[in-house]
Amino acid sequence: KNRKNWVQINCCRDGKIRSRKEIHQEILKVLKDKKII
Repeated sequence: KNRKNWVQINCCRDGKIRSRKEIHQEILKVLKDKKII
């Protein structure tokens, strides 16, 4: 189901789970790009 205001953050890269810090940084970037924070 597609939610129009949602952004999917991939938690894996090259078959390995990304670090919490890396995922957190991507979340912050998305929020800043959308002017939420």
